[in-house]
Amino acid sequence: MIEKYDPSLENFSDVFQQFESKEYRQYLSGCHSDWLAGLRDWSHFITLTFKDDVSIEYALKEFKNLIRILNSDLLGSHYTRIVGHSYFSYVCGVEYQTRGTPHFHFVLDKPFNFNLMHKYWFIKNGYLKVEKIYSFKESEQCINYSLKYSVKESEVIVFLQKNHTFVPFNQPVWWIEKVNTVSQLEIKKGLRVN
Repeated sequence: MIEKYDPSLENFSDVFQQFESKEYRQYLSGCHSDWLAGLRDWSHFITLTFKDDVSIEYALKEFKNLIRILNSDLLGSHYTRIVGHSYFSYVCGVEYQTRGTPHFHFVLDKPFNFNLMHKYWFIKNGYLKVEKIYSFKESEQCINYSLKYSVKESEVIVFLQKNHTFVPFNQPVWWIEKVNTVSQLEIKKGLRVN
C-alpha cells in the first residue's frame, strides 16, 4: 500500500495509462481504506465464495439476501421499520476469481448470527470464512484487501448505519456470547484493559 501520493504517478504520457497503473490503483485503494477504517469499529472480516459459476447479478442478489436474512433473524421481518437497510454497517468489495466467478470480501461492525450465516451460505452458495478483527491496523488491512480489486475492475458496496451505537433491546444468545467471548479474547491477548 502506498502511504502518500507519489509524484512519479504524474510521469505518464497518457492519463489513462496512469489510471491503469498498479501504483495508482494501490494509492486509491489505500486512500479509501484509510478513510473507511476510521468510520466504524470494524469487528469481522468475511469472505463469501461460490462453489458454482454464477453471474454478478446472481452474486449481488445472494449478498443482499444474506443481509436481509441476518437482519430478519435479529429484528423480525419488518426490520426496515426499526433500522432501515441493516442493523450493521459494512464495506464489501467484489473480486473475480480466475474462473470468472465473483466472490465477496467484506467487513462489518456488529455481532451477527454466525450459525445462520454459515448454514444459509453453505447450503445455498458455497463457502465462507470469518475472521475477527482486533485492531484499527487490522481493519485497515482488511478493508484495503477488500478494495484492492474493486479499484481495478469491480465494485464496492458501502453501507453505514446511521445509528452506529444500535444494540437490540432483546439480545439473542449469539449476540451476548459474541460480545462476552470477544471481550475475554481481547483480555487474554492483552488488547483490552478494564
